[in-house]
Amino acid sequence: MSAAVSLSQSVLDDGQAQVDRYLGFLKSGGAQFPLPTLQAAGVDMTTPAPIEHTLRLFASEWLSSRRCSSKFEIRRPPLFEFRFSNFSPPLALPSS
Repeated sequence: MSAAVSLSQSVLDDGQAQVDRYLGFLKSGGAQFPLPTLQAAGVDMTTPAPIEHTLRLFASEWLSSRRCSSKFEIRRPPLFEFRFSNFSPPLALPSS
């Protein structure tokens, strides 16, 4: 997931040069091992940077969603409340 986040972010930030590297990554089709292929695409998974970037991004998104949800009351059903009203049993199996 961290590699995907880093790839997508670099495509958004770096423009056409990164798009070309990303297309090369896709064209490789898994012919090489993942780490060298990702390095050629501009993502070095041998360092903690991609993982740290992804964690910061998720933390930022989570915090912003918490800020939004504090403005509105979000009512969620109780965990164990499940109704079978929308449940339809499977069709009868043909007899052999």
